[in-house]
Amino acid sequence: MNQLILTSLFVGLIFGSLQLDPVAPPYGYQMPARPDEIGRGSKAGKITVYLFLHEDCLISQYYTVTLNELVEEFSSEQITFQGIFPNESSTELGMLMFAEKYGVDFPLQQDHGSDLANTFGATITPEVVVYDEDHKVILYQGRIDNSYQRIGRRRRVVTQHELQEVLESIRANEPVATRPAAAVGCFIERRKG
Repeated sequence: MNQLILTSLFVGLIFGSLQLDPVAPPYGYQMPARPDEIGRGSKAGKITVYLFLHEDCLISQYYTVTLNELVEEFSSEQITFQGIFPNESSTELGMLMFAEKYGVDFPLQQDHGSDLANTFGATITPEVVVYDEDHKVILYQGRIDNSYQRIGRRRRVVTQHELQEVLESIRANEPVATRPAAAVGCFIERRKG
């Protein structure tokens, strides 16, 4: 009985302190011919960085430190971050416990049915999509950096920081020249239908 009360209090504290947003897919997006198509002669608009995550994926867990650092450095009026949990197995409680355990410092939302993942063609967690809401284009999609060569094989020294480079270009109002790089992690579970 006491354990049930303590669990209820814990869940109440978590639910009261974390922001959850409803899924709002950006319909009508268009993949640019080249990642640097936006920025040449035009300023990038409002940017949303969609972070596809899964609470049970060890690579998603590993990247929470890096993501929190990037959120702290680049969050602004122009750039916002949104954690997306697209797997059918993700629960609100599991997502909230993930946020609490790893100190996630950005809004999270569930994407049951994988609507947003399908909209962007995301297949892996963690995978990022840097989306220009005003111009309706994806500026970058892929891995966060090259920490992982493949599943189970982490580099000792990270030499490429794709997401950081993209965000630095946007903040400096320069063309995004970073090429997409395949994400390494856990496959997104799609609903069987």
